[in-house]
This record gives sequence, C-alpha cells and structure tokens, in this order.
Amino acid sequence: MFSKGFIFRRKSSDDNRYERSRSRHSSRSSLSPSNEEGDCRTINPLSQLSTPTNLPIRKYSETDPGPLGLNVIYTPENGHKADIVFVHGLGGGSRWTWSKSRNPELLWPLTFLPLEPDICLARILSFGYNANFKKAGSVGTVVLDFAKELLFDLKYARDEAKRDLKMGRVPLIFVVHSMGGLIVKEAYIQGQNDPEYEEIIRAISAITFLATPHRGTNLAETLNRILQLTIISNSKQYISELARNSFSLQKLNEQFRHIAPRLDIVSFYETQPTPLGLMNAQLMVLEKDSSVLGYPGETSKALNADHHGICKFDSPRDPNYITVRNVLKSLVAKIISTSRSNEQVVLNGRETRDLKAIMAISELPDEDYIFFRDQWTRGTNEWIVREKAFIGWLNAKGPGLHLLWLNGGAATGKSVLSSFVINNLIERDYCCQYFFLRFGNRKKRTLSLLLRSIAYQIGQRIPKFMRKVIEVADEAVDFESADPRTIWQRIFKSILFRMEEQQSLYWVIDGLDEADDSRALIRMLSDIAMSSTPIYILLVSRETSEISTTLKKLPIAVHRATICIETHQEDLRCHIRQELSMSGTAEFRDSIIKRLVEGAENNFLWVRLAVEKLNTCHTHADVEKALQELPVGMEALYDRMATSITRDLTPPDQALASTLLQCVTCSFRTLTVEELSQVLYEDISGMLDFQQSIMELCGGFGVDR
Repeated sequence: MFSKGFIFRRKSSDDNRYERSRSRHSSRSSLSPSNEEGDCRTINPLSQLSTPTNLPIRKYSETDPGPLGLNVIYTPENGHKADIVFVHGLGGGSRWTWSKSRNPELLWPLTFLPLEPDICLARILSFGYNANFKKAGSVGTVVLDFAKELLFDLKYARDEAKRDLKMGRVPLIFVVHSMGGLIVKEAYIQGQNDPEYEEIIRAISAITFLATPHRGTNLAETLNRILQLTIISNSKQYISELARNSFSLQKLNEQFRHIAPRLDIVSFYETQPTPLGLMNAQLMVLEKDSSVLGYPGETSKALNADHHGICKFDSPRDPNYITVRNVLKSLVAKIISTSRSNEQVVLNGRETRDLKAIMAISELPDEDYIFFRDQWTRGTNEWIVREKAFIGWLNAKGPGLHLLWLNGGAATGKSVLSSFVINNLIERDYCCQYFFLRFGNRKKRTLSLLLRSIAYQIGQRIPKFMRKVIEVADEAVDFESADPRTIWQRIFKSILFRMEEQQSLYWVIDGLDEADDSRALIRMLSDIAMSSTPIYILLVSRETSEISTTLKKLPIAVHRATICIETHQEDLRCHIRQELSMSGTAEFRDSIIKRLVEGAENNFLWVRLAVEKLNTCHTHADVEKALQELPVGMEALYDRMATSITRDLTPPDQALASTLLQCVTCSFRTLTVEELSQVLYEDISGMLDFQQSIMELCGGFGVDR
C-alpha cells in the first residue's frame, strides 16, 4: 500500500549546477538565499537539477494518478519542524491533483515548496485514496471510510525503509482539495475520542482548504455540477453524501464546528467557471459561500482559478501559487516560532485554560455565531455596511461610549445579521467579542454568563487582561456564582476600563430583549463611557418600549444611533430567489416571489419555511395550499411570543391583550386602529396612546401597517 518516497541526497561538489538552477529559480520567485534557520540551500529537490541522470529520481507515467496511502514526498536533511500532508479530491490522485497538465516537473509540493524558506523545514507527504468513480469499486464506500483510511495511515504508515513515520511528534498541517477537505474534517472528528489517535489529533494545527464544499445550502446544484464534470458511469455512495440536506453532511458540519476553533483555518475559493468538455460548456462548480466556513478567525481568499485549477500552478511565479505559498510559509513560521518559545506557549495555554475554568465557560462562545452564520444566504445583509449610522459607529472617534442599536420584529433575521456583522468585523481584523442571548436557554439569558463570556474572549486577545483576571480569581472570587454587578465591578471597571489599551474593542450583543433584565444590562454598559479602553457596543433586539425608554435615559456621554432592519426587503427577495427551486415559468416564479415578500411581513423564518414547502410542490393547487397554510416550524416562535405576554404583563394588561387578539383573530379582514378603538371603547377608556399599547401588549402578534 505504501510506495517508495522520493529520495534526497546530501549536497556534494556536483551540485553547482543545482545552485545555479536554484539561483535562477529564486530570482524568478523573488526569494534570495539566507543564512537564517529557514534557509534551504542544503536541501536538494531532485526535479530542480538540470541533469538528473546521476540521481535516483522516480519517473512516472502521466496515466498514473499517484500511489495510494500516505507517502513521503520530501524530507529535510536535518530533521523536520512540521508535517504537511496533501489530500486530493473527487476523481483526483496523490500526483495528478497537484500537477499542472499532469507534468511531473509541476508537482509543486515536490518541485516548488522545498525551495521556500521555512517551508523547507517541514516534511511533505501526500495521501491517496480510491476516488476514481469511473472504475469499478464498492458502491457503498462513504467519506467516513476514506477518513478511517487516513487515520490508520497517519498512525501506522512507514517510509520506504520500513521505518515508522512518527506522525504526531511535530505539528501537522493539511492542504486539501475539494472532497479531500470533507475527509480530513471527518478524520479530525473521528479521532477526537479515540485514544489510539490522540497524539496525531493533538498535533493537527491547521487546515488549508482549496475549494471544499462545506455547506449544504447549494449542494444539490453542486452535486449536479460535479456529476456533469466527472461523467460518472455508476453511482457511488460517497458522491451521494454531497447531496443537499444529506444527513452525513449535516452531521459532519455540526460536529466540526465545535472543534474547529482549535485550528488555524484558511479557505480558498474558486472564481472561474470550469470547462465541462461538452460543446465548450463552462460551469461554476462551487460558489464562495460553499467554500468558506465563516468561522471566527478563519482566513478566506479568492483565487483566480476554476475548480480543477485551484490546486495546480504554472510556476513559482504563478500568483495563485504565491498566495498559497505565503499562507503555508506563515503557518510553518508560526510553528517554528512556537517551538522556540515552547515554555512560554505552555504557560499561555495553561493561563487560557485557567481563565476558561475561572469564568466557568462550558460552551465555546462561537457556537451560536457559527449556528447563525450557517443560515446566512449569500448576497444578504450587505446593505448594513453601507448604512450611514453603521459607518459612523464603526469609525467613531473620541471619548465616551459609542452604541448602535439594531432593531426589528420577531424572526426578521436579526441574529443572522448579527453573525454577518461579527464576520465583517473579524475580516477587518478588529478585536471583536460577542454573545447571543437566548430566551429558551436559562443560562444564556443571564447577565452573568454574558459578562463572563465577554471577559473570556477579551482575555484570549489581550494576555495582560487575562493575567490580571487570574490574579483576581486567586483572591477566592467565585465568578460563576457572583452577582453580575460584582463581575462588572471586579473585572471590567477595576481592570479593563483602567488599562491603557490602544486597541479598540467591538462588542456585539444579540437578543437583548431575551435577557433576564435588559434594563440592568443597558445601565451597566453606560459605565463604559468612563473606560480608557475604547469600546464600541452593537445591541440587537426587538423594538420594545422597555429597551427604547432605557436607551433614551442614557447619559449625554453615550453616542447612540439606531437602525431598523425591517425596511430592507431586498434580503427577503435575495433569499427567495436563491432558495426557491420549484418548477414553473419565469412569470409564475416572479409572482410567487412577490406574494412571499408581501405575505412575509418581514418574517424571515416564515419565508424560509414557506420556500422549503413550496420546493416540494408539483401542482398549482399544492402551491396555493402551501401559501395559505401556516408553515410547520412556526409554533416555537409563537409560543415564545405568547410566553412574553404572560411573563411580562400584569393581569389587567393580559386580559386586554387577550381581548385585542380575539378581535383581530376573529375579524374577516384587517382592522384599523380606529376600528379596534371603537370595538374596545369601554376597555381602553383613559389609555394614553392606544396604537402604541397595541404593539406593546400583543407581544409581536399585532403588526402596524
């Protein structure tokens, strides 16, 4: 299963030709020799020699896609600081995938990378598996099977001299193309709870994805495109797993997002259509939103290439190669730097774990962010970055608290918009912390957990702050059981606000109306006006009188702005156009889109559920029925709205709300405010503002049009 690796020899007097070749290579790629540790002048990739007749270089046929299993491509002469493993995708091979035009001289993991400073200090390997769908094979093979093969080889593979490769002794970086990314994700998940692979899993530090189909949003279309590209002769189970809403893919994404924060993740996506070979047809195989995870800290970058060419390069001068090379160089340099200060890294790691325990953080803060980011539809929410109030908040200068309030009705897509803003801040390399308050989760609606989570996230970015918090904890302060005011005073006012931190902090707090005490939180945040560290707050919630009144009472030192998201129906149209796949003429589809937008009342949840139902319709009657009936899945939202009436209102107000809802529900048509006031004349006598009271008493069931 394991073929011989490529052999490298020590430098000899016969290497002058190689030095001249390397010098020309270096000048072309803007690299110059160095005396630093990253210098590669004693490493001789054989294919770079001008006349390799005296060297044991392996020749292989262009019809040979490459060996199966884990194989060493390149090994540094004096030991290696890291391992880089290349994993190909569907229909590829351990050589073909990485070789332009199947040219052995353009196998860039062998012929380009070993000449690069820092990267030359890493051992380079490739993993091959039977991804040739055109040939006979088990139709029941799934991605999990390939992942288990990869784990097994990482543990037990040997080099050509039958020596143990000792994978896991140094940090491990994966470079993966297309379906290879899914295999590595599955392997990383499977190895988490298997002691046999503990050392290997712990060693994995980074994954560089090249056009990997992470999301299932457009996977039905993606699958069709892949099938067109591959001209499949018989079905394979591992291809079926790429289908939209497949259980395997949903499970993979759900499990990976919990453990991905431990990794450095870089995602490259294609921007060019891929030739199909049929009547000069071309097709985009993967869109950006399928190739980018959207996780905090993830680096994403476009490459000027199609799905096949994104992992193949013409020369070391190829702009795409330079981009990928720079990422790998940065990852390896980080590993080298880490090894030089290992003691300090261990200390920092211990401090981070200590802070997590001190703050009693049982769930990583980014889990809710990733959940809502996965629901984002490409092209939506982009209006926010053009909003004058948002730009003003983002670029505000001067002392005081800068606060922006985004408000909208129930299920109008506020949390997805929050995830979009968080992602935008992260891409700008801003120091961003966030928290998603959740009414349905008793812990996640408490101010205590919100403050502890924000503190933990700040500590990850600002070590000085982390150490001061740990010092406070040494005074036997139990932050998990402490009152929120105590946490605010001991951690934020006494430590953070007094730090002369030049880096601004951006806090995104979603679901303010779902907090146990939104007024207490707003009043607490007003103290930020006294902070020496610049802090910008984005609050996201429904528009309630309690929040609106409390915000108006904030001191003058608080710079406040408001954006209502319900006026931006372009997001609804964009989502519907992308997700509606039902049959029919263009005119018919346009009429359905118009009816959906008009009937949605800005309710994104209703639109999403209605579109899912419409996509299963086959007749006009089915379509009409789907539009008239309440989509399955709305019950939880309405239960939450009803609970707010019983929880937040006094008994007299509850009785009035019940009467109002009975009148509206039993009416044959929409009632005006004036008509309602006439019906309820005796019940509302003495009411100050009947129209405002309707909105506040009905818990979101009433809509003012």
